[in-house]
Amino acid sequence: PPGGDCAGHATSEDVPTHLQGCAGVYGVGYAPLASIACADGRLLGLQPRALDFEGSCTLPTVWSTVHQSLGEAGIRSELCVLLHAAAGGVGLVGLEYCAWLGTYVVGTAGKPQKHRTVAARGATLRASSRDGTSLAYGAARLRSGTRVSHVLNSLSRDFISLSIALLAERSCFAEIGKINIWSQERKAAAATPTLLYVVLALDTVMAEEPAWMQNVLRRISIRADARVVCALPLQSFDMMRQHVDAFRLLQRGANTGKAVLRLAHTTTVVQALGAQTI
Repeated sequence: PPGGDCAGHATSEDVPTHLQGCAGVYGVGYAPLASIACADGRLLGLQPRALDFEGSCTLPTVWSTVHQSLGEAGIRSELCVLLHAAAGGVGLVGLEYCAWLGTYVVGTAGKPQKHRTVAARGATLRASSRDGTSLAYGAARLRSGTRVSHVLNSLSRDFISLSIALLAERSCFAEIGKINIWSQERKAAAATPTLLYVVLALDTVMAEEPAWMQNVLRRISIRADARVVCALPLQSFDMMRQHVDAFRLLQRGANTGKAVLRLAHTTTVVQALGAQTI
């Protein structure tokens, strides 16, 4: 179900130890677009003190995805990262993460206002996310013929092959999309043997390694309280009266950052069920 990221108050007869006595929690729940939602306690963390519920729930999935792609791939300063859809949730966190690492960024976006957002967030260079040919020509020209070291991809079709063509030797292509994903056989036939091709599926990681996700949530909280991590830009909608407007915003692709559904007149509750997976 949509809307896995959530934040609220935890209440249960068996609240996990790491959540006991907390004012609020955040993380990933099952079908949390409700006044009461169920969640695996291992996939929840203490809400950052520096953020409210709305800001907290913009971070779990996107920050974890970027950390898995960039933080664990050995990306270091002075390398260049190609971030697709850089005005989206993952893209905006990716820009912040790359600024923290000191890397150069080529960010792709569609509409002019999204290009302005990407530039304001620190992208070194910008290219198109609407036309593959424009991307290839623009990125190559902007980089003066030099190649990029890492791609965080969420686009499909020609963007995949064209992005791989922009990569240098011993680089990494991280796929987080769900459409037209290349097989390892196709990658082997089309790319250099030194290319690391990784398909990232956070839902699988959470199911197989919930402790990893809990550790990432703890890290987000620490960095948010230290003002190193910020909430994403968001547009907030009342869940009871404006949920259709929120989904129409996403359908048009008009959002920058996250669309957040809030419960304005009731207390949001996340029912943390210990180690039980729902």
